[in-house]
Amino acid sequence: MVIYLVSTLSIKTMIKRLVLAFLILFCSNNTFAQKVAIESQLDEVSKLITARKYQEANALLTGIDSNKISKNSVTKGRYYQQKARLYYYHTYEDAKAVGYYYKAIQLFELNKSNEDIGMAYSNVAGILTDLKDYKRAEQAIEKGTPFVKDNKVRYANLLVNHARIKAAKGDYSQSAESNYAAIKLYEDAGDKARVSFGYFQLGVIMEQAKQFDKAIDFYNQALTIRRSIADTTGTINVLNNLGIVYKNQKNYDKALDNYQAALELAKKYQRPILQINPLINLANIYKRKENYVKAIATNNEALAIAKDNKRDNDVPIIENNLCEIYLITSDYNKALPLARSIVEYGKTKGTLEEKISFHNNLAEALYGTGQKEEGFKNLQVAFDLRDSLYRKQGAEAIADMATKYETEKKEARIRLLASEGRLQRLALNNQKLELDKKELEIDNRDLQINTQHSRIKLQRSQLTQQQLVTKQQQQQIALLDKERSIRQLQIQQKNIYLAASAIALILIMFAAFRYYSWRKMQESMALQREKLRISQELHDNIGSQLTFINNFVQSFEAENGQALKIKEARDVTANTIRELRRTVWLINQPEFALDEFVIKLRDYVRPFETGKPLISIIAADELADHILNPTTATHLFRIIQEAVNNALKYAEASQLDIIFSKKGNALKVEINDDGKGFDRNTSPAGYGLKNIHSRVDVLKGHFNITSQHNHGTRVEVVVPV
Repeated sequence: MVIYLVSTLSIKTMIKRLVLAFLILFCSNNTFAQKVAIESQLDEVSKLITARKYQEANALLTGIDSNKISKNSVTKGRYYQQKARLYYYHTYEDAKAVGYYYKAIQLFELNKSNEDIGMAYSNVAGILTDLKDYKRAEQAIEKGTPFVKDNKVRYANLLVNHARIKAAKGDYSQSAESNYAAIKLYEDAGDKARVSFGYFQLGVIMEQAKQFDKAIDFYNQALTIRRSIADTTGTINVLNNLGIVYKNQKNYDKALDNYQAALELAKKYQRPILQINPLINLANIYKRKENYVKAIATNNEALAIAKDNKRDNDVPIIENNLCEIYLITSDYNKALPLARSIVEYGKTKGTLEEKISFHNNLAEALYGTGQKEEGFKNLQVAFDLRDSLYRKQGAEAIADMATKYETEKKEARIRLLASEGRLQRLALNNQKLELDKKELEIDNRDLQINTQHSRIKLQRSQLTQQQLVTKQQQQQIALLDKERSIRQLQIQQKNIYLAASAIALILIMFAAFRYYSWRKMQESMALQREKLRISQELHDNIGSQLTFINNFVQSFEAENGQALKIKEARDVTANTIRELRRTVWLINQPEFALDEFVIKLRDYVRPFETGKPLISIIAADELADHILNPTTATHLFRIIQEAVNNALKYAEASQLDIIFSKKGNALKVEINDDGKGFDRNTSPAGYGLKNIHSRVDVLKGHFNITSQHNHGTRVEVVVPV
């Protein structure tokens, strides 16, 4: 019974333990999965920030429940680090970014996550340098260096920040040296964005050193790289700094161009915060150029953006700029509220120099509005602050001198102790030197013996080697001679082949050209012979018959009383004979000068000159030497003939002009009459117009006819010649 009870209890205990183990395992797995998910989300946030997708990154980071992250874990540190990056890059809240970076560093150091420590110190050093907190920046660089020595980019980041601190302290040579070293590391790492950042910082250093031409060169190098990698933010910053350099050189037009380019880019990519600095700088240029209206408008635009985006550090700067412009323009009522606001800001922030300026501006505004008593009080405050500034500067100078004195005392003491130690070491070294000298003499004797043996062996070896080299050189010379002979033979063969090919090609081309010319000449001669045969047939056969008919009609007219009809028949026959002769002339000629063509045309219209219309033919002098081929001459003559016949039949005109002129490289012919005209929309095109169209198309020319009732008709033909 006891044994059974014990067994039962043991089984129950085992079951409980198994359930408890399962629950522990389930919870630990769930926690692990949760941790992996958060780590993955943080990696995505980091990528989005690197890609400058700050809003998406902020939304994703806000969605992470930080309470689910273990309090003292590396993951919590990485969460703080991403918050710091967003404060720095997205909302430009540098002080908050520093705070979160130090929270992250504390957790990284607790968990000995060396890579994360180095990254965080590298980033916070840069922000502290921006904030001009050089002491803490140097401490961050010193602490971070051991953790980033093996990472080129992060070590280079620390070097850049070190360079910025040196530049701020006036050590431009050391600053440039550190910056060049950083650029080399960025280039080795293949990080173009960081290389451009290095050149940008070199530009800043040269600007601080008043070496403006060098600053412009470095800024332009940074600008080229940033544009090539589509770095909008970086491009805007470089353009803004270029504008500042040009302003310092008093090249205000170039300064304006760069500020304007930076502003337009910021507006294009909807980066309102990046619009603030270009606007402030543009306003300062307008102020220097005494364009106060534009300066005020531009400052107001910047002020609105700064207030909308809660840029508390920018608002007083812009208000102070506006206040100074209103004071210059004696608009004291507008200057006064701004001056009061700036003095209020100066109670908690700003340097002594800035506070003195704030109170001076308020005093001037108060005097301008008649509040002299309060103005005098502010003037007194400005004087007191100036005294404080002088005392502070004096105290700093004394402290520097005291520090320098203490340092020199320590260095002198160290030098004294070092010299005493050196004397003791020197005595021991002398004793050792004597022993070494004796050993050296023994070694020298052994060395001389060994050297003689070695020299003999070396000479033998050199002789053998020299003989071998001589033999190899002789073989190489023989081989080179053989190769040279082969090459020369190949070149000669190739040249002979090329020359023969060229001669053959020239002969073939010459023969082809001669054959083509002969064929063309034969075709031309055959065509001319055919033309001559046709013209002879027309002249000898049809011409002789028409002449016979004409003579017969004349004799018949003398014998018969039907004189009028017979006369008409005779006229028609005579016209047919003239037309036949013109056709024979057109066919028989190989080419026509235009003046010859015009003469034949005048022969054609001569029978119509006895009545109306009065026909005139006008040809420009510059066309006298123009040559027409038979086809062009024939078609052109028939086109003019058709147009003249239409005018004679239907126009009832008193004047008919045929005008030849040049239109570019073409011949233009106009046939104008002052007859009754016709409406092209209602009058159908007859066979004559269609025939003209057809002939113009054959000549690849253009044809146009314009006419109105009682305003005559104008036919225009343009053909290539």
